[in-house]
Amino acid sequence: MQINRKDLEKSSICLVRGRLGKPDLNRVETEGHAFMVKDVRRRNFFLRWTLGLWLIDKGWKIYSRLKGLKGIPQPVGRIDRFAFAMEYIGCS
Repeated sequence: MQINRKDLEKSSICLVRGRLGKPDLNRVETEGHAFMVKDVRRRNFFLRWTLGLWLIDKGWKIYSRLKGLKGIPQPVGRIDRFAFAMEYIGCS
């Protein structure tokens, strides 16, 4: 399943608004599936292109290495250089 920027902008619910260079956490539902998206696109230009890019890249690499471990959200895909999606695990 692939999520694109259009899906993110039309059906996302912001769960946590990131501060400074930290990413926003959005819940996106598409085709009956729920995803968590980490996104730095709304940060100011300097933070988005420096710290934001680094955080998104680092986060993607970490989740990719932990792929397959129980209880860890599984990475779904990169949306663009500013965001990536992973499975949404709700609170029980």
